[in-house]
Amino acid sequence: MDIIEPHYGRLEGSVRDGWADWEALPPKQRVKLNGRARASCLYDFIIDHVRRRFADVPNITFFERRGLFMLGIDGLVTLRFKKLRYGKKTSNIQTTQQMNIFGRQLDLPGVPKAARLTVGYMLDVSQSFIKSVLVTLQMGNEVMWDFSLSTSQQTLAFPDSKQQQEAQVNVKTKAPLKKTSDS
Repeated sequence: MDIIEPHYGRLEGSVRDGWADWEALPPKQRVKLNGRARASCLYDFIIDHVRRRFADVPNITFFERRGLFMLGIDGLVTLRFKKLRYGKKTSNIQTTQQMNIFGRQLDLPGVPKAARLTVGYMLDVSQSFIKSVLVTLQMGNEVMWDFSLSTSQQTLAFPDSKQQQEAQVNVKTKAPLKKTSDS
């Protein structure tokens, strides 16, 4: 995704710094919280880092609608931030708003028409560290494709086209994206 590529470091850094904020909480306080509370705290920490890291970046827009924070890039991509579960699927209650915006990619008043993607994190089995930070496209209950933002798993700068083609192998397509007549 050429549009997102210049922001890989800021996106992954926001998620990993959010986790560092979580780990900075006193252990005897963290142990009192269940997984849902942890995810909620982590979400707020991540959004705080996103706001600070992207505050002065050109062509970036923040959107908040009914408790949903989104980051717009060049009016072409809108990102949300979520915990991912098995199968790289979002971990949330499928509300009508969630299904309309991300499952069906429907328009939302005040948010430009754009590809709606998820920047998500996956925890290890023990849920004690972030295993990976990914960008996914989920349509309904199906993850159509994903790629890693991890600097340890891919090269961020592509000096020649051969290296870029090799890096693009990380994108896994489950089904071809359908072009609509509006595109």
